[in-house]
Amino acid sequence: MKFRFLREYISIIIIVSLTIIIAFAYSNFLDIQKRSLIYSKYEEKAKELKVNLSNLIIQKQKSTLAIALSISSNKEIEKDIKENMVLDDYYKDLIKKYNKHTLYKNIWIELLNKKNQVLYRSWDKLRFDKAGDYHKSDKADVCIIVNQFDLLIKAQIPFYQDGVYIGALEVFSHFNSISKRLQKDSVDSVVLVNNTYSKKIKYPFTNTLIDNYYVANLDAKKEMLWYLKKYKIQNYIENGFKIENGYLIVLKELRDVQNNNIATYVMFKKLSDISTTNLDYQIFQWLVIGLIVLVSLMLIFIFLVLMKNVKLKKYYKSIIDSSTNVMIIMNGDEITDVNKLFFTYVNTYSSLSEFKKDYKCICDFFQEGEDYLQKEMGEITWLEYIVLHKDSYHKVKISFPSKLHYFSISASSISNEQNHYVVVFSDITEQENYKREIENLTITDPLTGINNRRYFHRKIESEILRATRYNHPLSLIMLDIDFFKKVNDTYGHDIGDEVLKSYSRLVSNYLRVNDTFCRIGGEEFVIILPHAKLKEAGDIAEKIREKVEDSKLVTPITMSFGVVEYKNDETSDEFYKRVDNALYEAKESGRNRVVAKK
Repeated sequence: MKFRFLREYISIIIIVSLTIIIAFAYSNFLDIQKRSLIYSKYEEKAKELKVNLSNLIIQKQKSTLAIALSISSNKEIEKDIKENMVLDDYYKDLIKKYNKHTLYKNIWIELLNKKNQVLYRSWDKLRFDKAGDYHKSDKADVCIIVNQFDLLIKAQIPFYQDGVYIGALEVFSHFNSISKRLQKDSVDSVVLVNNTYSKKIKYPFTNTLIDNYYVANLDAKKEMLWYLKKYKIQNYIENGFKIENGYLIVLKELRDVQNNNIATYVMFKKLSDISTTNLDYQIFQWLVIGLIVLVSLMLIFIFLVLMKNVKLKKYYKSIIDSSTNVMIIMNGDEITDVNKLFFTYVNTYSSLSEFKKDYKCICDFFQEGEDYLQKEMGEITWLEYIVLHKDSYHKVKISFPSKLHYFSISASSISNEQNHYVVVFSDITEQENYKREIENLTITDPLTGINNRRYFHRKIESEILRATRYNHPLSLIMLDIDFFKKVNDTYGHDIGDEVLKSYSRLVSNYLRVNDTFCRIGGEEFVIILPHAKLKEAGDIAEKIREKVEDSKLVTPITMSFGVVEYKNDETSDEFYKRVDNALYEAKESGRNRVVAKK
């Protein structure tokens, strides 16, 4: 008897020792995984910043080209160029209008004659100076250049009469508006013209150099310039990203029309501004799973060791009652025993027999919810499902008489012959509530209370997958408040915010139950419409447009709408770009209208 007790005691020591070793190894594994996940998060953020920058540059190029095309539509310009006569006041007034009515506060205009000599520069008085950066093109063109003044985005419109080249209009814009837009996302920028091209700049616009590299943006912060100088700027002239000194530093090459690397856009994002909450939760989840598995294995082993002992009932009851988790012993579908903690939750009952008079199974308290166990999992019970998927992580939502709780749940066999199982319920209510609060914060626009851009990108991917899988239609509506800047300038940003909030509520009232409404920018919104073809989506957009025009909630406004339907094998980016183009067409064709495009 003593020998058997000693053998059981040694067995317990062995399993405890193994558990400690496994726990230590698992802890190291979690630490490695966390570092790997965080690095992946920063790598993903770097890619996101690059894509965002590319989009901003493309938008700026499109806008600069649009301004050039707008100016070139005046037929008097061709006459001015041909006759070498330029009315300075006309262009000065034109630039003032662009400064007042657009986001571009520093547009430059240049006119060239047929010899590519400068007839007019809005920012410089030199005339008949040779335009060294001109590249001849038979059509309107836009590119990034370095000339004797700055790093610029140049839109070029050539003029021909009877097939003969007579000159060109060039419109230049700077990178300052792009860096200001990035600052709204807590991203600081330094735009560096590469060493060789910096030498071409004879009349620098910003007058800022670092180690012979010209800084092209006016709002580059001194601490960022100091940082690049201290850590040797040459180390950052590459296309990639770095993680150092509390910063995510992302670099992107800027290339001219000949695909030469002429500049590097350096973005600084504080690591503290990059959320890793979801990663922390994932690591915590892994930790919980590991602990549950270890605890469950240890309890089962101890149970098997002690079941030959005549005092099995006492030991077993002592173990499960001391557990900080709810434990239920099941014989098939029947509850045969529970620990004391069970009655902390089911506090209207004081004994298992009393509980079983009203309920046969704990699953009678299960609540519906995505990713949560249900009483019946298809054609099998919840317990059979756990046993068949023992390597998966299971959660359950339980509404006890006093409160709603969330548990992680695992089940282990005690005796296969008798179909006995021990089921462990670990209370994760606090973690689940915290997770939902965090998720709600990360997917909700704080001003309007609707979904934000981040949620849109996640949702559109899932809707595209669902539409592809089940072959049902899917449409997008992009809407934009017309002349919203004028509302802010006229009434102030507080009224502008009220407009955004009030009209967000108005639009929401005319959406279907399954539609998803997101704010993706300042005054830009997107509606995802599952099961809606192009015509139905267009009708919804037109109805909203009419309601907005008639409402006059805060101040009279109108909206422009772009509508498209998803095409097979189209990526989310291609889908989004098409609806953006449709909205652009609606705005360019007069605003306060719906443009639906196939």
